[in-house]
Amino acid sequence: MFYSYEDVVRINGVLSGIPTEVSEELRGWNWSKYPMIPPSRTQVAVSELFNGFCDSLRFVYVKRVLREQQREVKRLEEGTLIHRAFGEAISTAKALILELGADGYKEFRNAFMNKLRRRIDILINDLKLVINESEKYKGILEDLFDEAANIYAASYSKVVRSSYYLSPDGLVSLVVPIISEFPIDGSLVGFSKNIRADALLPPNVLIEIKTRRPDHHHELQLAAYAIAFESLYKVPINHSIIIYLDMDGRRGTLRRSEKIVVLSDQLRSEVIEKRDLAYKIIDDSYDPGLPDECDIYCPYLKVCKVE
Repeated sequence: MFYSYEDVVRINGVLSGIPTEVSEELRGWNWSKYPMIPPSRTQVAVSELFNGFCDSLRFVYVKRVLREQQREVKRLEEGTLIHRAFGEAISTAKALILELGADGYKEFRNAFMNKLRRRIDILINDLKLVINESEKYKGILEDLFDEAANIYAASYSKVVRSSYYLSPDGLVSLVVPIISEFPIDGSLVGFSKNIRADALLPPNVLIEIKTRRPDHHHELQLAAYAIAFESLYKVPINHSIIIYLDMDGRRGTLRRSEKIVVLSDQLRSEVIEKRDLAYKIIDDSYDPGLPDECDIYCPYLKVCKVE
């Protein structure tokens, strides 16, 4: 989850050995041609299409056509909390390394933990459901930050001892190579301008962090991000990574697993199909009906009168 430069080398080595063939017509840089070209000027958020709540996309109808308010769901707040904490850890590590410089690696770990401990209450306090069990979540965040501290303190020390005459920016890039909340403008392919991938691992591996059970929609979400990325930078993305986090409430810890996603023609075609269905729903006020199964964490269950 907190990747070092050595992880970048490891992951890219693994991915280079996974064969992938993607049809040229399904690359994002072909956004002006069928089937990539958006058949509508409407823009849809990737999170609306591939959140895993609603396979029929009635979620889009309820949100964009009926304009109903979402209910608060504790599991979704947990996800928000983890994403905030992840971004906070990455940005704090980078800022602290810039502040301490090449000679500050011995001070890094304690300074990092001190800064983030002071942020825990702030991260939790505006989440209405999570705050009711704040002590449990404080333990989870402490565990998360401790992991980041261990990884980046070790990486910091190794980089400084093995590399000479590093610029401050070069030092940060080697110790903390990951970019959190990586922005992508998806408007060329019909998605929103403000896509935020959870992370980008150099040179072109997109990463998503999930706190719910594995779902095919998560892979579709990464395929949509890849198409948008390709439309902007004309750089192929063939693989991405999903990090699944499972909260152990009794121990106050996180268990994690890493899944490599091959961004195949099938995934890309499904993305375009769902995008075009969303246009029909929004532009024509079309109700696609309920899916075969509703996700228990969907914030619109009561609107759809699902028990």
